[in-house]
Amino acid sequence: MSAETQDVPMEESPAPEVQVSKNDPRLRSIKIKTGSVKRLHKDVLYYQKELVQHTEKVEKMKADGAPAKEVLHWEDMKNETSRVIPDVTRRLKETFEDLKNVLQQEDDLKEEEVYKVAEAALNEAAGTIQAV
Repeated sequence: MSAETQDVPMEESPAPEVQVSKNDPRLRSIKIKTGSVKRLHKDVLYYQKELVQHTEKVEKMKADGAPAKEVLHWEDMKNETSRVIPDVTRRLKETFEDLKNVLQQEDDLKEEEVYKVAEAALNEAAGTIQAV
């Protein structure tokens, strides 16, 4: 080699893009886990809203002097809803962590739409998880 070529740094060629098949099982797994996080997040929000509605209804019925049997029925519904919330929240947290771990392991898929949708679902559910 001549002295001229030794001083010139070699240009690095960009890393070749790896094509990910749409049938890649990792994408399918991420998509399924994302759907679970979205569904459970929606369920937690729904049950929380339902609990507030039942509580307000029971209070209003008591204030209006509704029959005790009817009030008891709505109190039972309120109690049932309040018992469901911890279980659904627990399942959301578990599924959330599972998806989060998968995304960390499969960060080579960051440019895939399925990955971006999964990140958005995690960001959306994170607020609910922290609030519970």
